[in-house]
Amino acid sequence: MTDYVNAAQAQRALGEHPLFAELAEAQLETLAGLADPVALRAGETLITEGDAPGDVYLVLTGRLSATVARVDGGVTIVGEIGPGEVVGEMSVFSDLPRSATVVAIRDTTLLRLPRQRFYDFIVADAPALLAMSQLLVSRLESANRSGDRRAALRTFVVVPAMSSVDAETFAQALAKEFGDRRVEVVDRARIERNLGAGVADAAPGSTDGRNLGGYLHDLEVDGALMILVADGGPTNWSARAIRQADRILLLVSGRTLELGDVERSLLFGEDEPRAPIELVIDEASGETAPASAWLVGRPVRRHHHVDPAQPESVRRLARRLTGRGIGLVLSGGGARGFAHLGVVAAFREAGLDFDVWGGASFGASLAAQLAAGWSVDRITGEMVRGTVDVGTLLDVTFPYMSLAKGHTLTNSINETFGDRCIEDLPREFFCVSSDLTAGRLRVHDRGSIAHAVRASVAIPGIFPPVRSAEGHVLVDGGIMDNLPVAEMRSRLDGGKVVAIDLRTRSNLPAGDLSAGGEASGWQPLLRRMNPAKERMDLPRMIDLLIRSTELASGDRHDTADVTLRPPLEGFALLEFGAYESIIESGYTYAKGMIEAEGRSVFAPV
Repeated sequence: MTDYVNAAQAQRALGEHPLFAELAEAQLETLAGLADPVALRAGETLITEGDAPGDVYLVLTGRLSATVARVDGGVTIVGEIGPGEVVGEMSVFSDLPRSATVVAIRDTTLLRLPRQRFYDFIVADAPALLAMSQLLVSRLESANRSGDRRAALRTFVVVPAMSSVDAETFAQALAKEFGDRRVEVVDRARIERNLGAGVADAAPGSTDGRNLGGYLHDLEVDGALMILVADGGPTNWSARAIRQADRILLLVSGRTLELGDVERSLLFGEDEPRAPIELVIDEASGETAPASAWLVGRPVRRHHHVDPAQPESVRRLARRLTGRGIGLVLSGGGARGFAHLGVVAAFREAGLDFDVWGGASFGASLAAQLAAGWSVDRITGEMVRGTVDVGTLLDVTFPYMSLAKGHTLTNSINETFGDRCIEDLPREFFCVSSDLTAGRLRVHDRGSIAHAVRASVAIPGIFPPVRSAEGHVLVDGGIMDNLPVAEMRSRLDGGKVVAIDLRTRSNLPAGDLSAGGEASGWQPLLRRMNPAKERMDLPRMIDLLIRSTELASGDRHDTADVTLRPPLEGFALLEFGAYESIIESGYTYAKGMIEAEGRSVFAPV
């Protein structure tokens, strides 16, 4: 059909799509004969929103982005489309204009089925017509549920930021961590070994350039994951590899932070690539600058810490790239937050670990320490020092903004995290606070860990709020989202979200509470001062404030794939002295759930 697509590949691709699964071989052969191959370079537009209905396309290799225009002049990404997916099928039965603009994120090959010929073929075949109808319904339901579809990534390019970076060793280490998937690592040496000297740098329109394009196309169509290794400088092969990739991995190491020629062209050049760029920090030398320094002046989608000598760090990257990452979300809950540590201890015994950690309030502090890779014992010691050993976190002051000055709490958090930045944690971490100035949830994923955690635990009325860099008032994240599952899901690009929700019924005392709403603080105070008098059965202000914060976000959070709810009704919100029993309760509950449900329930697919 072309230098890239032959008839057998076209027929096989059509037969593997659910739309045509019921067709006989002869029908597939006929349909393949109706199709024309189309090649798009990265950045080219396939369909424009508002155009008249037109042809249908099946993606063979590559990746497309679908966007819709907003009233403010911007665009919203509504989905990404990858190999094996159909574009424009709704136009077959509709005279409505195209609903989105579709642009190639990377070099892409498609099969074009002309609208009228495709329509005639479909309506003449009942099984195909039924399959088409079912596909349309499924597509609409999926769009309504998620609003943003992401096709699986299949081709990656490793771009060394400077010639001293060993991209080949890293690529080979990454290739080993994709499980049972077949992975092809393609660099300049392999191309010239298979296709001849000079072919790697051949111009796209030349004979050698077409041969190279066909070679890469055949590898991808054959179902392999591909890791392309760019050169350490701006060459034709590097440019082609970047255009061919679903994701660009910019590999850096050492302490030289200045932007090199390759980086500058990649990040700020006129031919800016459409595929997202992710920074990979190779820490194998032990002398690599911190991530917070590497990220200055580098507008990348996200960053990863790896060390090829530590396979788990590379395995974590492989999971993230293929949509099999796993994140754990920890809720707030006062002293009950110690239960998170018991659950994590049970997970680790079962060989379960997580790629992204997130939390609110008490869960924020624990998530940060877990993202640092600390042991449960070490974290327990840190939390006991900061909650039990200090006697009380309530360094009482005149209650103008809060009951406590906040010095004890702030000092405790600073002692735990020091001046470390979130970006420098070996695993991705975020926490949330409530921005009272802007009236929205604030997500902390850059900058000081101590500042982020302090904002996330600032229970209104008990601890003073925290000021943001732009002068906003930040308080406890649990007010707006005590279990930030939606934020976690947005970071995983697929994968699995596990959450620990500590909200439970609280046994607040209410026997002496007035039904009419009147109360005086003097009477219970005098009762407490007189040993002969029985204490009044009333909730304390601090209990009311903490409980209100715990319940403020209600059930507005998204549903996690797995949610654990340890039974903690017997523990008060400020019962930090019972931490050992609370940890044990979380451990026993999680261990039982793992034994009953199986480890695979929590693991990435």
